Amino acid sequence: MKKITLLFLSFYLFPVWLNAAPATNTAYLIQPASLRTQLPADSIAYLRIPAPLGLMSMPKGNALDKALASAAHQQQLKQLVESLDKQTLLQSEPLLRLLLTQLRSPLEMAVLLPPAAPPTMANILARMQVKISSVEEANQLLQAIVDQEPALQLAEAFDKQGRALLKTDSLPILLRYQPKQQYLYVLSGVAATPTAFDEILATLKPITEHPMYALEQAIDSSYQGLFVWVDMQRVLPMVSASMPPQEQAQLQQMGLLETKAIALGYGFSNHKGRLKLLVDAPKAGLRTLVPKIKNEFALYSAGKPGVVASLNLPLAQLQQSFERFGKENMAQSGDWQDYLEFKQDYQKNLGISLEETLQAFGSEMIFFTDEAGEFIAIKLADAKKWQQLLDIFVKKGNAIYQTHRAHGQTWHHLQIPSFFEMIDEPLDSDISWLADIKGHSYWVEENGYLIFAQVPQALYDRQASSDHVLLKDWLEQEQRQEIDHSLLLLSTQFDKTPRYLYYFYLQFLNVIGDLTHSPVDLFTLPSAREAGLPQAGSYGLQFSMSDNLIGAELVFENNPLEIILGMYQGNTIALVGVMAAVAIPAYSDYLNRSKVAEGLGLLYRLKTPAEEFMLAKKSNKLPSVEEIGAKTSGKYVSQIYLLENGSGYAAEFYDSALSGRVILSYDPEQQTWDCFGDDMKPSFLPKSCK
Repeated sequence: MKKITLLFLSFYLFPVWLNAAPATNTAYLIQPASLRTQLPADSIAYLRIPAPLGLMSMPKGNALDKALASAAHQQQLKQLVESLDKQTLLQSEPLLRLLLTQLRSPLEMAVLLPPAAPPTMANILARMQVKISSVEEANQLLQAIVDQEPALQLAEAFDKQGRALLKTDSLPILLRYQPKQQYLYVLSGVAATPTAFDEILATLKPITEHPMYALEQAIDSSYQGLFVWVDMQRVLPMVSASMPPQEQAQLQQMGLLETKAIALGYGFSNHKGRLKLLVDAPKAGLRTLVPKIKNEFALYSAGKPGVVASLNLPLAQLQQSFERFGKENMAQSGDWQDYLEFKQDYQKNLGISLEETLQAFGSEMIFFTDEAGEFIAIKLADAKKWQQLLDIFVKKGNAIYQTHRAHGQTWHHLQIPSFFEMIDEPLDSDISWLADIKGHSYWVEENGYLIFAQVPQALYDRQASSDHVLLKDWLEQEQRQEIDHSLLLLSTQFDKTPRYLYYFYLQFLNVIGDLTHSPVDLFTLPSAREAGLPQAGSYGLQFSMSDNLIGAELVFENNPLEIILGMYQGNTIALVGVMAAVAIPAYSDYLNRSKVAEGLGLLYRLKTPAEEFMLAKKSNKLPSVEEIGAKTSGKYVSQIYLLENGSGYAAEFYDSALSGRVILSYDPEQQTWDCFGDDMKPSFLPKSCK
């Protein structure tokens, strides 16, 4: 299983530069999600689980469309999938086979609950497109899944109308298969009945508007990624109704009961990959204390920025909100009195109030690097109050403030006394020189910002640069980050990661081709230059807050793991070594697991003829392998035989590394089969046999 798990994870962990929403194209192996366009009106939640190939190899409207949408690429993918489908291990793992080789769309699920119904009456509707051409083939898959999952019982196989029924200990699972569209529908829940299923399917009509769509577009407009949406306006009343009144009041005070929806996912939007959480909630409760956040980023860098980090703190407004909250909720507390005393002492000692100090500054604090150096920019709100603060530093703090005129600009310099000058205890003579080292701040005022640097030369070079890039434009147009309401933001680029990952993807195709004995012709696929890949990959992290949305997101090209690759580009050989150290043992386990899978396959084939034999003989005694004319060996299996105690069958193997055996036991009272390993390494066994 390890190697198949490696393949499975690889399909998810190496998707390559795909993003905007594609139209349905039957030439593509994986189609985008479509149940989202037919959601029933009583849907209270929606979940989309991506198909591995959809996340990795389908075009999504970005730079790799030319490569991924090409007929040659799609044809080679089809060949790889067909070869993978024939692997012995997948034949004995029907669910994994369904996911990796038969799934032709994301798996979509909707939680359905009529408005007046209690939560216990919710049904789950699921739909996926699968490569199954007939009802007979659907029944083969269904039987294989039931054989592997003891909790499932096959009550009714697919009939000619494509209807089937599975049962568990608690819930029915109804299925509908439509061979023409290759849609497989599943309905489960306490209220799930054939009549309800038919009524639900009859309501699936195209819709053009839904409250979910706006959040979905911001997270995954490709409709191939992972996406979850919950209608909190429907869910919260049900949750709060079961809570004590005191807890309900607390939620109301916090404003949480006003939440409209929550959405999260891993998908592609606005030309970038995104791992994102969004909460659709108006300003209510404690959120009313948070001032409005608005960024400008009206700064220029010398050439392209290297790193941009920002923190938006409207300090003056936050202080006002804090005092309003304190007067209403903390007026009698000792902490509140301490705060008021601090304000009085502050104004008495400095000659300026705390409010006036905070009013000097705007909300934006930005750190950025460029070709000239490293800088910190602080938005200036009131130049007069800032000058008043400088005067206080000089008068009361013994600082030295100077201005210098050069290069047509005024440069500012503030010398701050050493920390050791401010303490009462004198320094020892051998370290007294520390008191002579002052702090130095250099800055320039530009476009309403104070731009600080460690030395003035960096400021000179920045001004002299002829290649000015507006930070706002770089963040929005190149990094694809929505910056207007970001509370905290980090953005950077890693050189050559697009090329590295694309070529790694091509090598990955080669590996899959080798393992499945279906060689890939890479000569038919474009180079990084021909595919128009960018020189550098864009990456970012941010937390945002607007009047109606709270968001957190990680921005990348395809996968968060790229950040690790970008950080360790200089250690490529070591990285490859680590990957090899993981892959080689995984491949070895896969080989052994494939051999065990053959043995399990031979054992499973004994079940039906053995049951028929016992029925004909009216006996609970299992027949020998020879009595039912079954195979007694295989390519990797040395022998299949009836256990000495007659309780089941066993398979042993030629390979000495596969010590022990696999056993398929029979319970005559329950008339059930169970598989397990006897003195065999657990990692060689499928989940159903552990």
